[in-house]
Amino acid sequence: MWINQSIICRETKECARALYKVVSMRVMLCWSGTRGKAAAVVLRDWLRSVNSVIEPWMSEEDIEKGSRWEPELDKQLESANFAILCLTPESSKAPWIHYEAGALSKVVNESHVCPYLLDLEPIEIVGPLTKFQAARANKEDTFKLVKTINNALDAGVLPEELFRKVFDKWWPDLESSLSEILQTPQETTESGKELKKLKSVKRMIEELVDESRDFAKKSKLQAENIRTMLKEIDNKQEKEIEEIGILRNLVNISDNLIKIQERIIGNGEEILDRLNK
Repeated sequence: MWINQSIICRETKECARALYKVVSMRVMLCWSGTRGKAAAVVLRDWLRSVNSVIEPWMSEEDIEKGSRWEPELDKQLESANFAILCLTPESSKAPWIHYEAGALSKVVNESHVCPYLLDLEPIEIVGPLTKFQAARANKEDTFKLVKTINNALDAGVLPEELFRKVFDKWWPDLESSLSEILQTPQETTESGKELKKLKSVKRMIEELVDESRDFAKKSKLQAENIRTMLKEIDNKQEKEIEEIGILRNLVNISDNLIKIQERIIGNGEEILDRLNK
């Protein structure tokens, strides 16, 4: 019986590709800037240690020399199962990061796209990136992130107890590497400057709100003390009418100051809520 070897070979390759697609987890690492790239490189090597089924990929590092840039990148974007966006203060508004995030959102479930924050807080992310669930570059958030990747595997999932042991074993290596990256000077970019300004404004508003709360609390206490004194004076009738009038004016002034402070607190909290979204 004659067997067409080319058909067998083709079908074997197709089966292998299908099996590879099911077993492996293609994780795309997006970055911008020197520190963002350094973090992506570290994560790329570290993720393989946590679970060998995870296959990280990052631009520039994984595109072979001679490959056309855009077709290869588009191919990787389309084949990604999960994406981690390595964000630093200076790269969080970089057009390249937003381009990759936009392309990924069309082919990857939003829950599988995660901004990974280095020296950033979730409230500092603005624009389209806010629709994704961010993770700080600390042990707790990194564990949740990698656990999500592990649980999303069709095959090769590590049991939770084993996964925790593996994570705890390799986390110190990642923590040390990320710490070194964060100690390197930031690149000066317009987005980095804007984030610094945003942090400064937020900090000033928080201080103003805290001071206003303290002042309002003291003003209320003083007003209550004066009211108590007025009651005692009215009851005993031991003071002149003029002195009573002065004290009542002080109470009115305190009440007005309290209202002003409460408005400052309310407006400040509203601004902070908007900044936190």
